[in-house]
Amino acid sequence: MNEKYLEGSEELVQKLTDWRIEEVRAGSTGIRPVDYDGTCPDCGIAVPPARVALAFYNCVDCQTEEERRTRMEKCNGKGRES
Repeated sequence: MNEKYLEGSEELVQKLTDWRIEEVRAGSTGIRPVDYDGTCPDCGIAVPPARVALAFYNCVDCQTEEERRTRMEKCNGKGRES
């Protein structure tokens, strides 16, 4: 029973991982900045190759800040169309 449970758990983890990877890829613009050199265009630090492979070109800190600003704008009504 334990072996069957572990196999089912491994399958579930793999499916969830694959689903999340696709979700992340779908959220990326996928548009590589002109003259991209492997560094974040906002702060200049190196972006990990795994992140670039998913078509994200900002570092995690700059992307997090951008997403925070976007959420704040939506909460304050600045991102709404009239």
